[in-house]
Amino acid sequence: MNKRNFREAFGFARNEGLEIGSSPFDNSVDHPSAAAEDNGTKSSSSRTFIALQACEACRAKKTRCDEGKPCGLCQSLGIECQYKERKATKKEISSAMLMNGLRRVETRLESLSQQVSGITSSLAFQTSPRTEDVVDTNLLLSTDNSKAAVAHSPSESRLRPALSSMDDLNQDIDVLETPASASRTAISFSQHHVLFWPAINTQITTAVPSLLSSLQKEYASDLEMERDKLTMATNPYPLGVGDAWLDKLPYSIITALSEVYFATFNLMSPLLDQDAYIYDTLPTILRGGFGHDMYSCVVLNVLALGCMSVKGYQEGGFPLPAGHGRQSNATEISFESPEWVGIIGEEYPGLSFFNEARKRIGASLCENDLQSCQFYLLSGIYLMQLVRPTDGWAMFSRACVCCLTMLKSDQTDRGDWEADMQCRVFWTTLMFETILIQELNLPNSGLRQFENDVPIPKFSPFPHRGRHGARAAERVENDTFFQFHFLAQVAHRILLSRIRQTLFFYSPSEENFPPTSLVSELYHQLEQWRDSLPESIRIDESATPSVPKTPMHAFVPAILYTRYKVAKFHLGRPFLYKALHNPSSLGDDDLQACHSSLIAGMDWPHTSDICRDMPSLQPLKFATCSQYFGQLLVYWGIKRSPDSRVREVVPEGYERWASEMMGFLRECAPHSMTVSRDVEIIEALGFGKSLKL
Repeated sequence: MNKRNFREAFGFARNEGLEIGSSPFDNSVDHPSAAAEDNGTKSSSSRTFIALQACEACRAKKTRCDEGKPCGLCQSLGIECQYKERKATKKEISSAMLMNGLRRVETRLESLSQQVSGITSSLAFQTSPRTEDVVDTNLLLSTDNSKAAVAHSPSESRLRPALSSMDDLNQDIDVLETPASASRTAISFSQHHVLFWPAINTQITTAVPSLLSSLQKEYASDLEMERDKLTMATNPYPLGVGDAWLDKLPYSIITALSEVYFATFNLMSPLLDQDAYIYDTLPTILRGGFGHDMYSCVVLNVLALGCMSVKGYQEGGFPLPAGHGRQSNATEISFESPEWVGIIGEEYPGLSFFNEARKRIGASLCENDLQSCQFYLLSGIYLMQLVRPTDGWAMFSRACVCCLTMLKSDQTDRGDWEADMQCRVFWTTLMFETILIQELNLPNSGLRQFENDVPIPKFSPFPHRGRHGARAAERVENDTFFQFHFLAQVAHRILLSRIRQTLFFYSPSEENFPPTSLVSELYHQLEQWRDSLPESIRIDESATPSVPKTPMHAFVPAILYTRYKVAKFHLGRPFLYKALHNPSSLGDDDLQACHSSLIAGMDWPHTSDICRDMPSLQPLKFATCSQYFGQLLVYWGIKRSPDSRVREVVPEGYERWASEMMGFLRECAPHSMTVSRDVEIIEALGFGKSLKL
């Protein structure tokens, strides 16, 4: 395929004068339009790059400004490059609202430090809130207060965790074996460890004496470590083209799979910049073909996840992004198989592309730059879609090394875009690593100690982007929607970390532990997180669900609402532990906390309704299975409590929800030895077809 067809596949107009392949990291390369003029051709487009903010000299001369500091014009003229202060955009204001809500969480937690100072010797709370961190509640709800945008500057947007020091960076951060005092013990955050809660363990040993005899506490990670290696087989497309199939792969398929990836996985975890991919990464493949370099490996992983995405569109009955499906009826909203749909016909869609990337990565294994980090993140996400958590953790750990290397390296030459991209991969990596090490007791990289220093992403635009024609406005709106979603995930992860670090302890001698004031405040902060979400992604339980226009418009609200319920469920887990181990110490508030927790553990929308129909796009399947396994064990233990008050906290409808959870576990069991073993355990406890406890 020639360059013209390549541009047309992405909706470019040839007369934009874009010289594909210019690198954003090469300061010697002028803007594409200038390069075209130097070659004797002149762009018919009057403007290929629109500066968000031009310097004063460029404004006066009415010339294009490349937004450098100094810009190219001022540098060539040897004059001072000055910029006026730019007004905050609506997007920045909304982002600041979300971040200010999180900062208020931290400030209020800090103010409670003296009340909970004895919780654990390994947690050091700051004893007084900083004046600059105090945010007016009214500011969180204001949509037109431009002052909120100050939180988006690099110096002010950094999150300042309430925990000022952590001594557990070289041990499992999820299982603190050393008690805070003689009367307090830590409760593991892992849902698989619920099986070994003393009360649950005793009940199981009584009910099924032989069930736990062969199980070690870390059986989940042991089973995942022992599973067979992922096959290296490839299935060339089309059939019969031989080992050189990638060289013969039409660019129309490459661009289609890439666009579907950016319409799905990259919206949930925005670790790639679509403009950089279009204008820098893909053109490298266009010029030289697939080689043994990081550019090729990143593209191959994108294509692998693109195949997963197409499968998800097919499962949900959604039409592919415009221009990539056979639309026999323009008014019909359904999946129309493209001519190349056979490329997703493997047992695991995209495995051939993924295996090709694995074959080619060897020459780049020692690289630790931004693109290497992106490759390992893409690899980890693909392996997580295959329900291979320890394999995914290995890739995320390698991404952690890249992040740590970038954090320790000289940052003076970074541009705004590259610095912001490093923030995006940092937070993406940290969230994935945290989820896995919390559940499987895997080694911790230490990346978490830098969350106090890394700013929240601003989604700075790629400096050498082009125009996107008629789809520009739609894409800007789409990007904004999902950028807010990513920022909300970051804020939620930090809040969930606070819950784990402050509440997950048990004290049989203290009837009023956990402290009521701390629990109430954390509940309040969760509601603040929910209420501070921008309107476009705000959770509204009372609203009538609308028909989603894309799979991600189905998943995003479902994921956010599930995250809200996950946090409420975990807020009550220490009380459930207390109910199982010391029921006589429970007061009415404790019982209500148990009841509220179990209600929050029901009906998680990201595995219900239309989302349930798209397993290829289900995020974090293993983590979800682990959550459901732990919940079923808690239901089982609570219903067998000798205290009638405890048995009554189980909400109505739990049997229906238990049936749905078991259904999800059984669907994932063929892909994971751990989930398969979990299903055997639950069924041995009496969760048969009737699911009567």
